[in-house]
Amino acid sequence: MNTTRYRTAQLDMALQSPGSVLVDVREPHELVSDGYVRGALNIPVRTLESVATSSRRSLGWPSTPIVVFCRSGNRSSHAARVLRDIGYSHVVNAGTWRDVAHALAAHGAALERGRVVPATAGTNTASNSINIW
Repeated sequence: MNTTRYRTAQLDMALQSPGSVLVDVREPHELVSDGYVRGALNIPVRTLESVATSSRRSLGWPSTPIVVFCRSGNRSSHAARVLRDIGYSHVVNAGTWRDVAHALAAHGAALERGRVVPATAGTNTASNSINIW
């Protein structure tokens, strides 16, 4: 199966699931310099395991759908493995933050505190889901 199509299908399914959590695993300075998906959580990959195991409020229960992404897809691949290793069962490596922003816009999905919500309830609509500097 084509990896890109598979990843896109997984991302599409996650974005259609209210309550899915979107996590940008880049460093905070990268969000400032490169741009970001407004409303997504920012948990750098180097701290992801400790954050995920210390506070279930950040990512939710292990059955919560989680979408991880970064600049190129490398760190999000590592982040997905880390989350699966500590028990999260529905983890999607969405690749780049731009892919996620465009998918959100295509679905008309919205984010509120990192979670997918119905577009009318969220503060982040498809037209303002991406911040590029």
